[in-house]
Amino acid sequence: MDFCWTKIVLPALTYWEQTLGVKKLSSENIVLERQCLNGQTSYVKWPNGTIGTYCNSGCENITRCFTEPIPSNYLNGCKQLSGNHPTIQGDRGLGIPPNGYLIFVDASQSEPCQSDDLLAYALACQLEYGTDRPVAGYVNMCPNQLSVTPAEVRSTISTFIHEMAHALGFSSTSYAFLRDENGIPRTPRDPNTGLPALGQDADYIYKASTSTVAQVERIWVSAASTTVRKINAFVLPSVLAEARAHYNCPTMDGMDLEDDGGAGTAFVHFEKRITEDELMSGSYSKDSYVSTLTLAYFKDTGWYTVNMSMAQIWRFGKNWGCEFVLRSCYEYMRIRLAMNTPITPYCNKLSSTDIKCLNYDDAFGFCDLQRQKDKLPPENQYFTSIDGVASSEVPYYGGGSTLNDWCPIYRIHKSIMHYNTLVIRYV
Repeated sequence: MDFCWTKIVLPALTYWEQTLGVKKLSSENIVLERQCLNGQTSYVKWPNGTIGTYCNSGCENITRCFTEPIPSNYLNGCKQLSGNHPTIQGDRGLGIPPNGYLIFVDASQSEPCQSDDLLAYALACQLEYGTDRPVAGYVNMCPNQLSVTPAEVRSTISTFIHEMAHALGFSSTSYAFLRDENGIPRTPRDPNTGLPALGQDADYIYKASTSTVAQVERIWVSAASTTVRKINAFVLPSVLAEARAHYNCPTMDGMDLEDDGGAGTAFVHFEKRITEDELMSGSYSKDSYVSTLTLAYFKDTGWYTVNMSMAQIWRFGKNWGCEFVLRSCYEYMRIRLAMNTPITPYCNKLSSTDIKCLNYDDAFGFCDLQRQKDKLPPENQYFTSIDGVASSEVPYYGGGSTLNDWCPIYRIHKSIMHYNTLVIRYV
């Protein structure tokens, strides 16, 4: 465990300490609130307009951050109503140092980790009163996927940096709590509770305003159909500016969020097909790069000052234009072939000996075009013919990952990657 702490956890924490600072500084320690019995709370609005949350019938004996008990030293007294009067009962701990963050790190073979393709997961546990900045979080690295061999340490550090980003606020549970550059909530608030006022979704997550996440339309052309896809996308000012600059697409109307992978992957990562090896795409890559795109999100939260010089050089998609970022892989390949230019990052070769040098990743890659068990949906059929494949079989062929919309892509060669071709998800 000492090795994991010094070689993996500490470098990841150091990265974020050097990258993010608290925007609204305070000289006071941060105390975390105790959880209410049965989750029953009431709201008290004070004459100065501030709103306090109080338990109706007392506090739980143990307050947890996900599964981990929070030591009482970090906790406030129990805020509860007594005869309809707000009180604070019991001792108040010293709390977290001013402008700090409390992180719980685990390596438990928990129920989510029973999935063979889950690498790690994280969440924020509590928000700071008055700013909504996450101030406590939990990260669990699935032991069955955790690798600390010398060849894999760098990738494991990237995984922890990725999960810390979720715990620091890159999460669907945080979108409705984001603030603008002046500290004003981007999503309207209920004047009686101080909580986001646009309701909750089916998973009880507060809905963000359309100035944070909006639904955009993409005309999706395949070899078998043309459809209109409605995609959730960030429309945050810094994120959108960085995306337009990176892809060289001035008309880009939103930075697409992942729409596949199920709960915990969809909507909480950038779209894999157009970000591939960026830190906050939804699955493991040989190397993950913390780009200006991810750091722009943290700037747009309104919680942090961001040292943009900590962004890493990220070349995937750089200057590939609107035809790459806004159109289907089928259209992109068709446009590039008509221009007699490479269709990279996509590919159309079945042979595993078709190895290509990937100049955006300093690595060799092989085309992951392969026969799927079932016929692909019409919108994911990207070929009218494939050399060596009977025409009746062509609809079964696509790339190896639903996160890439089944688009065939050059994947890092496994002899360099030290992994098989299983796509391993983040949550």
